[in-house]
Amino acid sequence: MKQKGLTVFRQLREFFRQKVPRRVTVIAGIALLIGTGLILTEVLFGQEHPHTVMQAYLKHWETGKYDSMYQLLSEKDRKKVSKKEFIEKHKDLADTLGQKEIRFRMEKTEEPTQTVHYRTTIDSKKVGKIQFDTKGKVVESEDGEWRVDWTPSMMIPGLTGEDQVEVRHVPGLRGEIRTKDGQGLAVNKGSVTIGAVPGEIPDLSTFQSQLSRLLDMKPEEIKEKLSKAAPLKYVPLKKVSPEKKETIAKALEVEGVSIQNHTQRHYPKGALTAHITGFAAPLTSEQLKERKDEGYREGDIAGRAGLEKAMEKKLRGKPGIRIAIVGPDQKEKRVLGTTSPQNGTDIRLTIDLNTQQRLYDSLKGDTGAFVALDPQTGAVLGAVSTPSYNPNAFAKGLTDKEYKQHIGSIANRFVHNYTPGSTMKPITAAIGLETGKMKPGTTYDTRSGKWQKDSSWGGYYVRRVDHPNVPVDLQKAMAWSDNIYFARVGLNIGAESFQQQLLRFGFQDSLPFPIPVTNATFSNNGKFKNDIQLADTAYGQGQLQVSPIFWASIYTAFVNDGNMLQPRLILEEGKDTVEPKVWRKNVISPETAQTIHRILKGVVTTPGGSGNDLKTPGVELAMKTGTAELKKSYDDPNPMELGWLATLSGKPGAKPDLLTISMVKDVHDRDGSHYLFPEIKKLLKQRYH
Repeated sequence: MKQKGLTVFRQLREFFRQKVPRRVTVIAGIALLIGTGLILTEVLFGQEHPHTVMQAYLKHWETGKYDSMYQLLSEKDRKKVSKKEFIEKHKDLADTLGQKEIRFRMEKTEEPTQTVHYRTTIDSKKVGKIQFDTKGKVVESEDGEWRVDWTPSMMIPGLTGEDQVEVRHVPGLRGEIRTKDGQGLAVNKGSVTIGAVPGEIPDLSTFQSQLSRLLDMKPEEIKEKLSKAAPLKYVPLKKVSPEKKETIAKALEVEGVSIQNHTQRHYPKGALTAHITGFAAPLTSEQLKERKDEGYREGDIAGRAGLEKAMEKKLRGKPGIRIAIVGPDQKEKRVLGTTSPQNGTDIRLTIDLNTQQRLYDSLKGDTGAFVALDPQTGAVLGAVSTPSYNPNAFAKGLTDKEYKQHIGSIANRFVHNYTPGSTMKPITAAIGLETGKMKPGTTYDTRSGKWQKDSSWGGYYVRRVDHPNVPVDLQKAMAWSDNIYFARVGLNIGAESFQQQLLRFGFQDSLPFPIPVTNATFSNNGKFKNDIQLADTAYGQGQLQVSPIFWASIYTAFVNDGNMLQPRLILEEGKDTVEPKVWRKNVISPETAQTIHRILKGVVTTPGGSGNDLKTPGVELAMKTGTAELKKSYDDPNPMELGWLATLSGKPGAKPDLLTISMVKDVHDRDGSHYLFPEIKKLLKQRYH
């Protein structure tokens, strides 16, 4: 009946196109209308024609009324796909595409047809505009109604019920970490994955047997990996270096094998720079859940330690997106939209690898940390933590359990806190001079070898190491590392004043450094609870906690007119040097800074000074030793000792150009803070001779 109606429309149109008088046209039209009677009535007042139905369907789609769309499907289609499934398909597609808005424009035709062509435009928050032409068909139902003849291809041309629309992330190349002269510390290296699609393996037994020998894998291991995957999904079996060309070639001779090329993170210097670079590794399932909002997907790598973690946003860049129709064989049938990946930014460091190697060799086999700076600029020349680890082994990915098992070697000791021992004494002296509570000539009689403020201290005494039994001034006290002298200076300064001065030095504040640094503290609760704690803190014990990198920043003040420089590890783009950047301005006066620097030189030159053995021809050296005792109890006879050493060196008459801070654990019966003297001497000779 509908087709008859359409024929009548055509006849009417042709009739009225003829050039006949208007009056004749009207009369003839009326006659024709009367003649067609029921047919015309059905056309004019009956159900919608095909385009009207499709127009309503697309309008519902634009407004997200999927329920109403479903009501316009043919009875046959409603039997094939349930309402729930239909709605989920459209919602899932919108979500996958990142759909913000969808619009349709139907193609105009001179005559109504059952096939309707339309252009789809989707505004995607993932890839921008997606646009394609497609078509839909309407059919007449038994009750004379026009209905949509639905297929998945109405959603996207070429889409079938077996296909999926997938968002595939295309990672950009991760930024590389290099020294200022271009030597790679964390780089991208080519890698080859040997794998297979289970459904494309003709003989599984032969496949397992041949490949297990080539890849050094057990046949059962290969079988297990393949059995867990869908028949048409690619299964990676083992990564190999591109240099293993023979292995790759022989693997490709095995029927069913296919390879994939990609890049992986590589650390050319291994353990030498591990605590600077850290490592990047594939995220675990738990980490993926935690960082899903940051755009990470399965298989993505992220920094887990060091600069790789601290500079993740800069190094990672931004992945590209590829939205495509993917068949059951996981091959792309049609790409709907893409965005280009943005490569991460390369980072260049101030590190000098010769210095780094010397520091590492000095501590190899011990537990400790070693930092070297240029005190004129704050540039970090070397930074080592031991024991170290090979980041290449970690880059393949660790479970949280495995990570915890290696936490001892991953721990970065040059940014963690430890008790500094007598290396605190120059800071106490500087505070004493600044507050006017002492002068370089101030003397105390410490010949008894032990001292307490008064009887309120009970059985507690401050004790000193043996030295000539004479009254000591600041120079002798520093050279001989007299605990009693500095304990008394601390008490003269007073708790409140001492606390305020330490805050000026940056205690309890965050040191600006790419790798997060633990804040230095002088008390567990931010206050001195009594005079004993104040006295102990003044000579480097008590609850005092500092990191080697923070300590290096403080020591820069002694050669920069009282200004503490910020340690600089990363070079600005296009520059090979760093400009000095003051972190704490005027923590002490230039006069006090010069006095402390002179006093520290005296540690080397004063007879019986703790630094006499480090005197090196052709080197002007200022230094301070320190041995921190970590007692389990007050009367612990065998405390664990930390050996500290701070040095400022340069050529005679020139401004110091090398500052080192070293800390070694467990130096009891190993010459204490002098343990590293031989290595420091090698470093000085190598640098200045």
